[in-house]
Amino acid sequence: MQKDEGSNVLLKKVQLCLPSFHAYGHKPQCQIIFSPLRCDGLGLSDGEVMERLWSFLRRFSRMTKEMRPAHRTDVLCHALIYYGYKTKRKLGRTIT
Repeated sequence: MQKDEGSNVLLKKVQLCLPSFHAYGHKPQCQIIFSPLRCDGLGLSDGEVMERLWSFLRRFSRMTKEMRPAHRTDVLCHALIYYGYKTKRKLGRTIT
């Protein structure tokens, strides 16, 4: 199997979708095909999970830029663990 063949196999298994708030910046035809409301199995998710994560992590850029790589990795790992905990804790309120 060549390198490109592996990519094609993966693309056949993945459904592409635009985040809700970014969809309006695309052409109407693109919105129709890739809107989260039209993607099977996505439910009513807005697709902005990564945007929220980047927003949370932004505060650590200035704090960690002078750190050694190992220390920076530790701080960011702890921040991500906390973010996951916080997100999981809010999940119960979101579902009900």
